[in-house]
Amino acid sequence: MPYFESGETSVYYRTTGAGSTGLVFIHGWYQTGSEAWIALARNLKPGFKLFMPDLPGHGLSDDVSPQFSIATNAQLIEGFIEHARKTYRLKKVVLVGHSYGAFATLDVAARQNVVLDAVVAIDGKTSRRSTTKAAANPLHLVSAFAAGAGLVMGQTATAKKSNEKTAIPALLHTLALENCIVTIDAMGTQTAIAHQIRAGHGNYVLCVKDNHPKLLESILLAHARIDAPLVAVSTSETRSRGHGREEVRRCQAFEAGNRLYKAEQWRDLRSFAVVERSRTIGDRTTVERRHYISSLAPDAEKIAHAVRSHWEVENRLHWCLDVQFGDDYARGRSGHVAHNLALVRHIALNLLRLNTSRKASIKTKGLLASTSDRYCAELLGFTM
Repeated sequence: MPYFESGETSVYYRTTGAGSTGLVFIHGWYQTGSEAWIALARNLKPGFKLFMPDLPGHGLSDDVSPQFSIATNAQLIEGFIEHARKTYRLKKVVLVGHSYGAFATLDVAARQNVVLDAVVAIDGKTSRRSTTKAAANPLHLVSAFAAGAGLVMGQTATAKKSNEKTAIPALLHTLALENCIVTIDAMGTQTAIAHQIRAGHGNYVLCVKDNHPKLLESILLAHARIDAPLVAVSTSETRSRGHGREEVRRCQAFEAGNRLYKAEQWRDLRSFAVVERSRTIGDRTTVERRHYISSLAPDAEKIAHAVRSHWEVENRLHWCLDVQFGDDYARGRSGHVAHNLALVRHIALNLLRLNTSRKASIKTKGLLASTSDRYCAELLGFTM
């Protein structure tokens, strides 16, 4: 029986078929392990080399370690892929995941594509019609969005929006944050969350609003002192025009030092920033200012990029889910239906984004997938 050794864990796997293209199937949690794929394997083995590992705690593999997480399983899968490439001389490997296995495979995909200082934006969205008048609150999901890749890395459900501060730590625990910049809106600006991000070797850019009044006041006073004006370490400015409007975005980054309220409670706090956005439409100009604290050095260009990337959650994730997938109109209400359908929509959006074989909008790709079995197979990686 073939086994793959990952550290101190022995992972059993089934293999069948032949060819230079390998299909690695990752099963869901609490399933029967590799046995879940046997029926599908019978139809695919004539053209592919198939691999069906038992994740730790399943089948004939070792038990789950105390350090278990999606990230540790993603590392294990990466090691298994390299083992399969070398042992079976594969030219191409395609990952297929179901349920929990889908999250693990997406984590692997992100590891392959994310570059240094990639931005991971954490934000929540409510599926507004996933409840009734007599029922509890509608489904509210907190998602981790890799802004550069445009992919959903993970999600967790909360009872209501106010519970985001408890859901975010659970979501962060599933992510590999090393060399990533994590951006979170004001609700997630908590000392414990900042500590968790730094413990995972990531950096944070956290928005400060009225939920931290003394911290916000100390930023405003440090920025606006008349007797000893604070000079920005670096500044950044960008301009854009289009659709009848002009936008100017300015970012000033300052060293945090001991100027901020209880700065010592924010792990590795190094800077704070003032981001100003002015928008001119015709004769009318509006100005919006936001304030941030960060573990990054006072680099205005990098902080401005992180802030700008966080806004992509709205137009590249939430907008797509509502307009292209009808998330706000979905009426799944029984049991876990709403949560499961939201998960499927996230996976579908990721698959459409990852496909670069043709230049088309998400809507066009979705319509094509609904009418072409060949394109569906292409999205899933089942191409010769």
